[in-house]
Amino acid sequence: MTEHSKNWSRFYNAMVTTYHDESDRAAAVLGGSFVDAMLADLLQTYLVQDKSVAALFDGDRPLATFSARISIAFAVGLLPPNIRSDLDKIRRIRNHFAHHPE
Repeated sequence: MTEHSKNWSRFYNAMVTTYHDESDRAAAVLGGSFVDAMLADLLQTYLVQDKSVAALFDGDRPLATFSARISIAFAVGLLPPNIRSDLDKIRRIRNHFAHHPE
């Protein structure tokens, strides 16, 4: 279990307070990253607690991207189709703001 899962509602409230004064661009990138981290946390609660499994979420490993996390969470039944669709939209918005400087 990660730091966020111990009290994700407290973390969420702190995130909302922090992002309130950010630009729309920063809020989109940071908010998307928050959702990505919470999805990683969700997946980790269902996986074996081992360093080799935790490493799957790092670098260029299979569960390191938001897209991969969405796909596997859906594939194992943790996400219904409508939430998968919403997460894909959040991912695309975050990526757009992160990769387009104008």
